[in-house]
Amino acid sequence: MQYAQNNYFHNIETTTEDDLFDSMTTSLIMLGEEINYSTATKQYFTDIFNVIADFVIVVDESGKIQTANKKVLDELKETEDSITNFDICDLFLEKDNFKKLLDSIDGKKILHFQKNDDSLIPVTIKTANFVESNEQEIRRVFILSDVSEIGRAS
Repeated sequence: MQYAQNNYFHNIETTTEDDLFDSMTTSLIMLGEEINYSTATKQYFTDIFNVIADFVIVVDESGKIQTANKKVLDELKETEDSITNFDICDLFLEKDNFKKLLDSIDGKKILHFQKNDDSLIPVTIKTANFVESNEQEIRRVFILSDVSEIGRAS
């Protein structure tokens, strides 16, 4: 029995059917423990993703939204299902194409995140690529930091 990178066949000399059953049971228990660990780990990272104070959006290579954190969903009053496959450019007042948007991001330039009620939140954007291991597709994460309070402090 193989799962992920681990071989869960508990290798013992089986002389009876009971030994084979015990070996398989041990292998299944080990597999179950890893599945539980993987699920707990995924939930742990999902919880962290959703408490980040910045807006976090993950897009595919063409700029279509794959997922977003709770802050984005709350501000837009949307669900994750409803924004999946939206073009990220549609979330900004400056509705450039995706390539132009990427070229304009430097972490200092202020763009305007546009909510569904047409109100604007000035943001700076940082971005990074990563490869989604299960699909071998390039994804890009956008982290938008609200800078509206910075202008008010001065």
